[in-house]
Amino acid sequence: YRLAHQPAAPDRLVDPAGLHAAFSRGARHRQNPWTRLLWIGTDSGAALFAAGMRYSCSRDLARTVCDPARLELIDRRPAHAETELLCQLLIDGHLYLETGE
Repeated sequence: YRLAHQPAAPDRLVDPAGLHAAFSRGARHRQNPWTRLLWIGTDSGAALFAAGMRYSCSRDLARTVCDPARLELIDRRPAHAETELLCQLLIDGHLYLETGE
């Protein structure tokens, strides 16, 4: 599987505090249209694949990241490990934050 375009990192790096601040301002996660997302279950949770890169996470988070409707609804304070992974997916360009501005 090859990408037509490589996902681009955001202009500013995202950390957990910045992510929580963005949520409080009404930002929503969106999938990068150039990234193919899928997951498989593992003994310890799930392996999430984003454009061929593997990330370990919970099954619930993997389902959420791979489903645009569920992803849009993340507006709570995710667990620390989930926040770290969401930040990494944003930094790697597989997700982006859409604001109402």
